[in-house]
Amino acid sequence: MEVILITGASSGLGKEFAYKYAKNRYNLLLVARNEKKLNEIKNDIENKYDVKVFVLKKDLSESNSAKYIFDYTAINNLVVTILINNAGVGDYGNFLNSNLEYQTKMINLNVITLVELTHYYLKEMIARNSGKILNISSIAGFMPGPKMSVYYATKSFVLSFTEALSEETKNYNVKISALCPGPTKTDFEKNATVNFSSVKMQSSKEVIDYCYEKFMNSDKVIILPSFNTKFFTIGTKLLPRFLVRKIVYKIQTKFRSN
Repeated sequence: MEVILITGASSGLGKEFAYKYAKNRYNLLLVARNEKKLNEIKNDIENKYDVKVFVLKKDLSESNSAKYIFDYTAINNLVVTILINNAGVGDYGNFLNSNLEYQTKMINLNVITLVELTHYYLKEMIARNSGKILNISSIAGFMPGPKMSVYYATKSFVLSFTEALSEETKNYNVKISALCPGPTKTDFEKNATVNFSSVKMQSSKEVIDYCYEKFMNSDKVIILPSFNTKFFTIGTKLLPRFLVRKIVYKIQTKFRSN
């Protein structure tokens, strides 16, 4: 059975992706740590739409979690036609005072598992000469991020990695894109202990509606879902790097958790 694999699917953008693809008649494999929420989404989607939803409980910050997912799809004869690497976390504060274990888990989740999943399923897609991979980066990927240094660095990796792969695979009928949203109404604020209350944020639905059209029906590699994100990324290219990092530092300090 063909499925769309969505990681971090229990809330936020991942959950919105699930409903968007289900509405368009795609079967789903939803992966996250919260099995209860996954099953609630599964039951709701299957009641609303004529699709099949599989759920898999897994902490993607754990070593070998990508192999665990890949083995699950192989055992259950699930063919992943679209991979959406959505799972990710952030953290706020000076790196020196941060919890190193948490920073390492962030790298495992935001980078290593994403790379491993991409490697496993990209091979299958190339063999079939068909497939799509969407990696969730951020406007953070275009700049250094004082006060959220590891998070910004992981998103920079995701963006660079995605752009490189898009060139490597352009002759294989495999599309690879990076979604780079700005502040969005999800659980990210709570999980990363930041506060974006003074910023105009997009809803998850707005981001996903825009992304779906560009990812499914265009050749866009970098998907920027709003005018503000486009404007901001242009600014990071025009300004000197030393000034960008000073501006980001001031912005990050302003958005510290209350």
